[in-house]
Amino acid sequence: MAAARVESACRLAAPFSPRRRCCAILERVFASSGGRPLDRVSLRDAAHDAPAGARHGLRMVQAETPVPVRVWLTNSRGEHRFDGVAVAWTSTQVRVRYLDDTGREGWTWQWAPAVERR
Repeated sequence: MAAARVESACRLAAPFSPRRRCCAILERVFASSGGRPLDRVSLRDAAHDAPAGARHGLRMVQAETPVPVRVWLTNSRGEHRFDGVAVAWTSTQVRVRYLDDTGREGWTWQWAPAVERR
C-alpha cells in the first residue's frame, strides 16, 4: 500500500523535476527498508526548527539534487548530530531531511552554521 503511494506520487512529478529526484531517493530508501514505510520522528523527538520569520522574504533555493550534509539538531532530549540531505536553503537557513539514530525520518529547518556538507 505504501509503495503504491510513493510510486503514484513520483509519477505525478515532471520527469526531471527536483520532486522527481527526491522521489527517486525516497524510493531507494523505501526499497532498502525492506519495502516497509519509514517511520516519522515523533513530535516529542522532533528537532526544534529555526524561526520561520527569520527566512520570511528571503529567496529560497530548491536543490535539484539533494546535497548530503551533517547537521546539529536540538530536540527535547538534547543536542544530536545526524546525517541527512539538504533539500532547500536560504541565505541563513537550510531545510534538511534526516534519519535519526533509530532510523526514523525527520524534516527540519536549521540555521546554516549548524549544517555542513559531507
